[in-house]
Amino acid sequence: MKPVDPRLARAVPRLRGYLGRLALLTTASAGLLVVQATLLVDVVVRGCSGRVGPGELAGTLGAFVCVVAARAGVGWLVARDGERTAPRVIADLRARALGAAVASAESGAAAPSAGRIALVTGAGLDGLETYLTRFLPALVTVIVIPPVVLAVLAHTDLTSAVILGVTLPLVPVFMVLVGLATRARTEQRLAVLTRLSHHFLDVVSGLATLRVFGRARAQVETIRRVSEAYRVQTMASLRLAFASSLVMELLATLSVALVAVSVGLRLVDGSVCFSAALLVLVLAPEVHAPLRQVGAQFHATMTGLTAACAALDLVDAAPPVPEPALGAGQPSGEDAASPVEVRLADVELRRPGLPEPTLQGVTLTLRPGEITALVGPSGAGKSSLVDILRGGVRPSAGQVLVDGVDVATLAPAAWRDRVAWLPQRPHALAAGAPDLLADGRTATVADEVALGLPRWAGRPAPAAAGMDAAVTAAVAAAGAPDADKPLGEDGRALSAGELRRVALARTLARRAPLILLDEPSESVDSLTEAHVAAAVAALRGHATVLVVAHSSALVQAADRVITLDAGRVVADESRLVGRHTPPGPATASSPRPHQRGSVADRRVHGPNHLPRFAVAARTVADERAYGLASPPRFVPDRHVLRVALAGSLSPRGWARLGLGVAAGTGAVLAGFGLTGTAAWLISRASAHPPVLTLMVAAVAVRAFGLGRPVLRYAERLLTHDAALRGLAGLRAEAFRRLAGLSPAALAGRRRGDLLRGFTADVDGLAEALPRAFTPLAVAALTAVAATTAFTVMTPSAGPLVAAGLLLTAAAAAAGTAAARAGRHAASRERACRDAAVVALAERLDEAVAFGVAAARLEALRRRDADLVRLITARRRSAAWAGPAQALVAGLCTAAIAAVGAAAVHHRALGWELFAVLVLLTPAVFEPVAGLGDALAAAGDARDAATRLADVLPVEVDRGASMDTGAGGGPVSGVPHGPLAVRLIGVRAGYPGTPAACVLDGVDLEVPAGARIALTGASGAGKSTVASLLTGLAEPAAGHVELGGVGRWVDLRDVPEERLRGAVVALTQDAHVFDATIRENLRLARPEASDAELMAMLGRVGLADWLAALPRGLDTRVGPDGACISGGQRQRLLLARVLLTDARILVIDEPTAHLDAATERQIVDLLFTLPADRTVVVITHRSAGLDRMDAVYQVSDRRVSRVERPCSATAAGIGSRALVMG
Repeated sequence: MKPVDPRLARAVPRLRGYLGRLALLTTASAGLLVVQATLLVDVVVRGCSGRVGPGELAGTLGAFVCVVAARAGVGWLVARDGERTAPRVIADLRARALGAAVASAESGAAAPSAGRIALVTGAGLDGLETYLTRFLPALVTVIVIPPVVLAVLAHTDLTSAVILGVTLPLVPVFMVLVGLATRARTEQRLAVLTRLSHHFLDVVSGLATLRVFGRARAQVETIRRVSEAYRVQTMASLRLAFASSLVMELLATLSVALVAVSVGLRLVDGSVCFSAALLVLVLAPEVHAPLRQVGAQFHATMTGLTAACAALDLVDAAPPVPEPALGAGQPSGEDAASPVEVRLADVELRRPGLPEPTLQGVTLTLRPGEITALVGPSGAGKSSLVDILRGGVRPSAGQVLVDGVDVATLAPAAWRDRVAWLPQRPHALAAGAPDLLADGRTATVADEVALGLPRWAGRPAPAAAGMDAAVTAAVAAAGAPDADKPLGEDGRALSAGELRRVALARTLARRAPLILLDEPSESVDSLTEAHVAAAVAALRGHATVLVVAHSSALVQAADRVITLDAGRVVADESRLVGRHTPPGPATASSPRPHQRGSVADRRVHGPNHLPRFAVAARTVADERAYGLASPPRFVPDRHVLRVALAGSLSPRGWARLGLGVAAGTGAVLAGFGLTGTAAWLISRASAHPPVLTLMVAAVAVRAFGLGRPVLRYAERLLTHDAALRGLAGLRAEAFRRLAGLSPAALAGRRRGDLLRGFTADVDGLAEALPRAFTPLAVAALTAVAATTAFTVMTPSAGPLVAAGLLLTAAAAAAGTAAARAGRHAASRERACRDAAVVALAERLDEAVAFGVAAARLEALRRRDADLVRLITARRRSAAWAGPAQALVAGLCTAAIAAVGAAAVHHRALGWELFAVLVLLTPAVFEPVAGLGDALAAAGDARDAATRLADVLPVEVDRGASMDTGAGGGPVSGVPHGPLAVRLIGVRAGYPGTPAACVLDGVDLEVPAGARIALTGASGAGKSTVASLLTGLAEPAAGHVELGGVGRWVDLRDVPEERLRGAVVALTQDAHVFDATIRENLRLARPEASDAELMAMLGRVGLADWLAALPRGLDTRVGPDGACISGGQRQRLLLARVLLTDARILVIDEPTAHLDAATERQIVDLLFTLPADRTVVVITHRSAGLDRMDAVYQVSDRRVSRVERPCSATAAGIGSRALVMG
């Protein structure tokens, strides 16, 4: 990215005004700088004469102080303007980038990953603040000050001006050459950080799955390796960046040293006067100082710059919105709600990385008001066809015509507003969305369903009363849970079936002309399935409906059945039986009797009639009341992360840090030596001594000029390397804590908070070493050295310098303290904003489909506006600190000059040392002037540690004690031989639900080697039983025990790593990682060979699919299996479970999303497993129940045995016959 990218100015117009104001203020500062230097030189010249006392210098010193105050005022204006403008610029750019990501999703173009969106528009973009507040003012200074100073020097001493003018152009040349390489390195570093961010989000999403296979702790080393790669990339970038600074500082200091020696020698022969020589000495460093500053700030802001570049790339990549075709008017009013005819003409879809098209030559017509069932084997392309129809994916070829109009000619929003879509794997949009939370309540089912209410063009949103009725009707029609049931974080308070029914209600509430339902009856029992089929049948004549179905009940409700196989339409049949609505327990017009209260009474409406909610904090007492597993046991040691960085440093790291502080102190002292020696040289040369008496000073000037940049380079490398080594340890420690959290503890934590903690907060802790600890240590050491040196030169000067340094430090501390409250509030707002960004990124498709994306973007803009107000208020309160420090330094310089002049006048001080005292005083304050930034960095690190301690507290692991397990008994191993498992008096419930529990007083024993089935209505608690049996949840009361040869052990007394080798589960929320097929399978058994992996894939019916993939096992499956079909995903998950050597298998819905033939194959496979493996199957389907050793039904918070499978079927447990085209 260029130092000033024109795209940024175009994207954020307010930036141009900011640059204009900077130019005016910097010009004023340049004029004041020349006046200040002239007054200081006059003080030194008159004081060195010894003929004037402090009284005669009072006028000049007063004028000097006034000019210093004026410069401080200009600096305050610059700082205030920058700190007020930067947050607004960042907020504007964030809004543009997020809007572009949403636009890409709306157009069907490929959107960036959730991790990249979160990194670029969240914490990554916050790094742009330094660029705007530090780099741009420094850049304007480069443009203004060097020409002004060179003009003054040319008028004063042309030779010195020529020397500086010759070396000046070399600095930007080196900046450009080294900066180009630095940019490439920084882009690589951002790529590594983006991969780390995406990997971490993926790992957090699948943490429960990692724990199932006992692989959570193994990820600690993976995180450490990735962090080490990040360190290597960063250090490579920093070496180049610091080398650039080294070259610039060498050029600058050597040119100043050359000017000092040159003017000193010419002063000896009388070719230049004393006052001119001093003015040259004072102004010469100001020629290169802006260039050094801009170089240092440019490299320090490369991360923010690169993130801004990535954000601008998002903006540039946003597709243009097509203009509606001529004559293709947009329907309005009642026409917008009328059923539409949809025709696909020779549609083809190709996916990257696949040799064959996913869809090829698809031609079909969805007639107005008809219900069409789309059937076919798993992987046939059914969901891909739905994606094309909803506008989520652009077809590679062919047309999609709606009432004769090509969808490609319509504005994307115009088409989406007429489509309602139920995804194959729906999410709760209202849950965990802090941008939509405001009124102090937890989001409920009614709030989620209300998000589906129609808002398309030409049709106004319903009024509150109508909204209440529409939500109630949709909830009843879909058979969803009670309208006031909380969703929980990410919808975790709902079972898979309940979440699907809530999503169906949200879809029905939209009342769109085209309704697309992807397996609406999956993961539900047979009674609920009939209810869903009735709801679908009730849409006949009111909407054009396409339903992807594997169940006979949905097919019977359809008017037509289209069979898709291998991406082609192989059959299209009409069904007269579908003209009759199948019986069901409820219809859209008959609310269920258990729907309580008015939805409108419980909701506050925001803009666009979207409900606004608030997250209610869940306490440990709540968790006990809700019947959760025993509350997580946390170590109440909040300071532990504040010293985690210290613990993460090895002795070698501490040694590097100590050497870095020593090098930094040496660099500052070398700068003092350069200034003091040059002042002595010039003042001594004014007496025209023999040249040989000046040679030592001349050599010392050059030595100090060389030593300062070299020591500064060493200090930067050493401290940053120590920090990055500590960073790897911090990231590993953060993930180790995350992996130790129980599912109940993890459920209450937003992914956005975890992502920011793992990236920005951990980075902030590590950066405390070079940004806080090192400057504070260097300032303290150099302050002691300066005070000592001034006391040695004249005793009265020492206390003045010490007082000035203390006042400067106090101003920095006071400014930091004034900003602390604002910083805390800003940190909280940033955390909420980042969580909102992650929530939007992870649910982007659904948010776009239901028109929530625009509301979330607006909510994010409001949140950013609140954050801007907080930041600007904080900056205003602390804006005086920097100017106050400059004013204190000016006052101290004037005081030292007065005291020194008096000492010279009374022959107590040599006039050469007087020049040294006066000219060295401003330099002494430079290290202390940076204390404000150091203290702010320390405060930021402290806040980051506090947030990390909140998000990742230390939880006592299972069996962490050497002698006693969590269950109160001794730590035990898993019994030998085939395993049995039993529940004794168990009470448990969902996290965050208001119900007391979902299981109460449950007794269940699964004998070793048995095959049993758990059935029951959706939401009855079957998955809770599975979590208890596998140790992923702990009961609030009762015991879960494993039984082997001769003994039973409490599950809580078995260490986690031992338990995971014996018990494994395929849970309803099992995660597919964004990795290759091989990596996903080897999660279960890392040592498995490719032959074993392919054999297992063949057993679950994926051999042909694997053979058709060009990269075979190296094929990436996308985030949570997004690049494969639902059925392929389910079988991949099953294959992963079967690869383990576990003796107890708990399999939740093994045949979900599968056609009839594949279902039979999977059921047969389960009964071919070795007889010594205990298998518990949770199912809503009847296939295989008659072959089970026992069938249990979960209902009314109890588990009871069903004597005959047919009885279970009669009870509505799952009698479905599945359909394959």
